[in-house]
Amino acid sequence: MQNQPHILYAEDDPDTRELVQLIRRRAGFRVSVTGDSSQVMEMLTTDIFDAMLLDNWMPNLNGI
Repeated sequence: MQNQPHILYAEDDPDTRELVQLIRRRAGFRVSVTGDSSQVMEMLTTDIFDAMLLDNWMPNLNGI
């Protein structure tokens, strides 16, 4: 469904990543996830996102 708002979610903890992804999808969002901070910039160049949720303490990249 293309009318869903698209969220980029970056989180290095797999349990938290899975839980937040599930909650957001059930709320009607399209969610792209990564656990690798180097993929965040790559994903930003290949897709359009309405919002980003970024882990504040990921290795090599922070949410700020």
